[in-house]
Amino acid sequence: ADAALARAEMQSPFGLAVDIAPPGPPALGEAQWRRALSQAIERRDAALAAFPVVGRHGGLLHLESPLRLRLQENGPLEPAARWLPWALRSQLAARADLLAVGLALDAIGANARPRGVNLAPGSLRDAGFLPGLRALLEARPAQARSLWLEFGESAALGQLALLGELGRELRP
Repeated sequence: ADAALARAEMQSPFGLAVDIAPPGPPALGEAQWRRALSQAIERRDAALAAFPVVGRHGGLLHLESPLRLRLQENGPLEPAARWLPWALRSQLAARADLLAVGLALDAIGANARPRGVNLAPGSLRDAGFLPGLRALLEARPAQARSLWLEFGESAALGQLALLGELGRELRP
């Protein structure tokens, strides 16, 4: 029920989700999800995937780099589709987004290939997000020039002022 509720909350104010428990180990409840996410972020037990995004002439624009988190020690790296509803519900999305940005800057420094990171619109409302993001980018200005920050349409529709502030803060 917790998993279905978390997915429904991502959709809209009137979202609907049905969850049928798969066979196997029992699903985690909200407290366990929060603990697993917090620990994975704290340990930086994560990796970025790399999917090429090409322009209309076939040249690489950037590597789309979704964050994968290892929620259990020695477990698999899990895609955001599995943990993002819980991160949003637990107010941990901003911390996950800052981890993704840091990993992307590391990857750019290692191979000079531009990276794109999709950020949760809710991160804009987190008081620590913008200062943390700015600190990461200011610490590595050469890599920051090759970083694409992406927000879903809901950020533009529902948080245009915050998105504008982000642009003004990060432009330098």
